[in-house]
Amino acid sequence: MFKINNSEQIEHARKIIFQMLRERGETQHELAQVVGLKDSMVSRWASGKNSSFASQDNLIAIAKHFKVSVDYLLGFEKGSRGRKFKSCHSDQSKSPHDC
Repeated sequence: MFKINNSEQIEHARKIIFQMLRERGETQHELAQVVGLKDSMVSRWASGKNSSFASQDNLIAIAKHFKVSVDYLLGFEKGSRGRKFKSCHSDQSKSPHDC
């Protein structure tokens, strides 16, 4: 299991998830159904007003839906010293897939 304790990780996941939604032409409503949450909770998270959406179970369900890893959502990459958080949320020129 993993622990999300970094606001940059949560923000990175939020941006990646909603970028993937746009790329796939899916709606927040569809994401809410996949994760099993109310539309209003997903909407608050999309606007950055609620970080509780980024729970372990929710991120696992989202990762499965998009066929990506939770590490990808959180911005981790494997390095010679283990996992390292790679922040790119401030670099608007990068696609989330480049992060």
